[in-house]
Amino acid sequence: MTQPGLVRLAPLRDETNLSYLTRLADRYGLGVTDLVPALFQTGRDLFKGFRTDGEVYFNAEARARVSAFCRVPESVLGRALPAWTAQEPLSRGGAGPAGRFRFGAVVPAAGEGCRLCTAARTGGTQPARLYLQPHTRVCVRHQRWMLGTQWVDGAPAGTEQFDLAGLPEVVSAHQSHLGLLRQRPDAGLAFEVAHAVIVSWWAQQWPEEEQWPDRVGRVAPSGADAGWWWLLVRDAVIYPETVALARVLTGERVGQRLLAETGGRLPHMLAHTPGFLAQLARVVRRPWLPDRIASASVGPLVVWVQRCVRAGTGGGGRLWVLDAAHRPRSVARELAVYRGAVRRCGKAAGGMSPHLGVRHTSDQAFTAGLAHARAYAAVHGHLAAPVGARFDGFALGQWLSDHRESAVLPAEHVADLEALDPWWRPAWPVVWQQFYYQARDHTRARGALRPERGFPTAGFGLGQWLYQQCAGYESLHPAQQDLLADIGLTCETARAARPGKRRAVPFQRVLGGALAFAQAHGTLVNATTDTVQDGHRLGRWLAGQRSEDRAHQRRHGSPSPGALALSEIDPWWNPPWTLQWQRSWYEARACLQDGSVLDTADSKSATWLATQCARYDTLLPGQRDLLARIGITAAAALEATTRPAENEADYATALRHARSYHAVHHTLAAATSTIHDGFHLGQWLRRQRQHARDHARRGAPTTAAAKALSTLDPWWCPPWSLSWQRSWQRIHDQNETGGQPDTDRHSYAQRAWLRQQHTRYHDLHPDQQGLLTSIGFTTLSTARTRPVPGMWC
Repeated sequence: MTQPGLVRLAPLRDETNLSYLTRLADRYGLGVTDLVPALFQTGRDLFKGFRTDGEVYFNAEARARVSAFCRVPESVLGRALPAWTAQEPLSRGGAGPAGRFRFGAVVPAAGEGCRLCTAARTGGTQPARLYLQPHTRVCVRHQRWMLGTQWVDGAPAGTEQFDLAGLPEVVSAHQSHLGLLRQRPDAGLAFEVAHAVIVSWWAQQWPEEEQWPDRVGRVAPSGADAGWWWLLVRDAVIYPETVALARVLTGERVGQRLLAETGGRLPHMLAHTPGFLAQLARVVRRPWLPDRIASASVGPLVVWVQRCVRAGTGGGGRLWVLDAAHRPRSVARELAVYRGAVRRCGKAAGGMSPHLGVRHTSDQAFTAGLAHARAYAAVHGHLAAPVGARFDGFALGQWLSDHRESAVLPAEHVADLEALDPWWRPAWPVVWQQFYYQARDHTRARGALRPERGFPTAGFGLGQWLYQQCAGYESLHPAQQDLLADIGLTCETARAARPGKRRAVPFQRVLGGALAFAQAHGTLVNATTDTVQDGHRLGRWLAGQRSEDRAHQRRHGSPSPGALALSEIDPWWNPPWTLQWQRSWYEARACLQDGSVLDTADSKSATWLATQCARYDTLLPGQRDLLARIGITAAAALEATTRPAENEADYATALRHARSYHAVHHTLAAATSTIHDGFHLGQWLRRQRQHARDHARRGAPTTAAAKALSTLDPWWCPPWSLSWQRSWQRIHDQNETGGQPDTDRHSYAQRAWLRQQHTRYHDLHPDQQGLLTSIGFTTLSTARTRPVPGMWC
């Protein structure tokens, strides 16, 4: 056992482990790289690549030695030091004290605490590094601001913290911030979003009455590098506006007001929320702000407003999730980039714009796609290309779709696409935009539309679409109404629109063809895009009716007239599940004979039925009703999953394949389609998981198969997705073969997955958090680190 030292040193609240040991070593006249190896009787390899802004982690035996040597109980150290029990390393021999030194992005941001407070509490001059939260970076007593981030080599001495005497508004904002934290449990997350929004404004060119340059001038010393200080004091200068914006975002009625202002429709840009912009202008005291940001269609504020509207309409909540591309760079990173630019240019690089976050699409790949998009827009005048469209051999439709669905596109990429088509990413379905461009081109070529006469110059499909827009004009998005007004369809002309007599005849004619097809085939879902009936392309017509019915359901909450007519022919012509599922059901019904459920000569239908039995609990009520018509009830599905299929290998053979697969992949989280050594292992494991969950739900004893599989892999049947488990296993295996975990060795996809876990760490299952801890990622590794309650001892 370690002998107690001569000095009893109390920790500071929220202090880093490394800072505490550094102060302890200083009391003995040693360096921390000398004290810790001597205390643990290990070599100096522990502090390889040592930096003062890093962190050191210990296992249980090492913590006991430190506690005994410094004569402070472990309970006290655990309350004061947030990282005391985090990321426990393993010793090489499996026992004994062990430590791990980490630095860089895997260590939460920390910085020097107020030197005057540290000196008053410790009686020494040695500074202390603390895990600083936004509200703890201000020392009200001594009017100081702590940077709270990894430092930069070559920084001017004394700039780790600076005096706030010239910024009284920062101190006032700190009091408001503390009150907000007491009032709102989500204030911490709201501050992160508000900070990202304000930093995105920081790099923009504002009018001369902007207050930020004046604040920077009040704290920058005379003769200092203006560009350096502009970045150095960024977080302090924007702190008042960040707190004010966080109060707006956490307001009790802000969601209701946004919902009322947008009518439940997603705003395409901030200009569609004028009341919200006016409120922002008042709280940040910038009356010119709405004119400057109204046209913004990308960025953290736009994303937050859209998510707020979705949450108000029952669209789920990811309100406070800050995407990686919207997270601002730290001050230290910005200063490092600035210093590199100055060295390369040989002069100050003022006015440089910070890059926010990590780009998910390389600039080179985007440039190639943008060139095709530019050529397409030159030919068609827009970017509303169908998803399957190819242009000059390039899958432009899919490329545009991927970029539309991405919420983390860099602002410059969005600006490039908006320059080609301002409505390339509308807040409504792209198919609406495609029809609109057809109507626009038709107007330019044929003149006015004349809605009062039933759009006589337009074709059947376009005329029908135009009349539908007029009929539902009041329910359209305001921006859609503005676009229609550009082609002559205003509120007044829409009221006067007529459907046109000739349009009812083709519908009834095609409807008669649909009836004939259903009588011949028993259903309408078997009509594909190539199906032709009575001279009409029935498959394409049905696809258009399904799309129209879904749009009508969203706007009015009831089926369209055409859908009601088709439902009389086939009630399942437009099911809420996939058409392929419905087709498979009809095939299975045709194959089932003599009352048997799974005993059929049709192997395709038998496989499909076995799959439905295995995933019975995930099916919709309508799907279960259809299965019950062919004899598959809940009891029959359970029985089918528990008894082996006619040609399936016996239990011993299946378990042997499972052991073989686990020996190779170190996991049983195999995909359903996995075939191992000719055996359908994925399907067998899925049935075993379903059986195990059914037993657990009914409180029945665990089966022998579940016990055997749990012995092989404790996470063979996790309560989360198997893809998550496979991703974790790949990183775990890579860390095991490469020694200590190091994110620099992982692939791009693995690093993206790890960043996603950082973002949603607190929403994960506790066992998922435990698995992440085993590969070196804990709550202290995330961007949402919470302060651990501690005390000055």
